[in-house]
Amino acid sequence: MEEHTDYVEFDRLDGKKVRIVFELYRYEILFHYCEFRHDENSSWQSLSKGDDGYFAYNVAEADGVEKTEKVKFPTPEEIMTAQDEINKRYNILSI
Repeated sequence: MEEHTDYVEFDRLDGKKVRIVFELYRYEILFHYCEFRHDENSSWQSLSKGDDGYFAYNVAEADGVEKTEKVKFPTPEEIMTAQDEINKRYNILSI
């Protein structure tokens, strides 16, 4: 197993999803980052945490009008849960 990525997804309100993506090299987690998806038909995009713990973004409605939406950034508990899951999946020992 060389360098690759794996992720853990979490559901949000209104069909939104966030995921924590882990960059792995052999049996070590190098780093992680977060992405979100507005709905099933949208692609995954980078996610950054705002001062209020949410990420704000614009989405075009059917009539072409842009609307501001928010998605909750992964909590520290979700990040730890995701890291634990990846550790178990790849038999990575935490120090």
